Amino acid sequence: MTEENKILEKLIIRLHSRSLSEDISNQIIKLGKPAYNYLLQRIDDPTLTEYQVENILHVLYIMRYHGDMKVFVKKLLSFIQDERVLVRSVASHLSICLVLMAEAFKELNIPLQREMLKPLLQNALARELSPGVAEFAKHFLGISP
Repeated sequence: MTEENKILEKLIIRLHSRSLSEDISNQIIKLGKPAYNYLLQRIDDPTLTEYQVENILHVLYIMRYHGDMKVFVKKLLSFIQDERVLVRSVASHLSICLVLMAEAFKELNIPLQREMLKPLLQNALARELSPGVAEFAKHFLGISP
């Protein structure tokens, strides 16, 4: 394991927190593309806690242009179907934000469209999302409360 990966592992342990620490996220972001690539692989580790996965998703979202955007979008969408409500909710929220950004700023070339996301969100809603994200998703989908 490289020295950089050892540092990242220590930071990942500290990501087991209900909210993402700006200090930790900044330390990870400063490590750049190698950190992004490491987190993208590490996020699938079943030993990570719900909070660690949630916070890694947030960091990857912030760092999304450090790698192939298609790979990031595919990974993000896969977590919309996660068995954990918290992880599913975070992935749904970030995906909606990404689609809204893509629609507002075409020049960003974000490979995610509303039509791609709709069936995934409908499925996530049927399986349960956290209350705030459920409302956001319903609004995005045009579903009346």
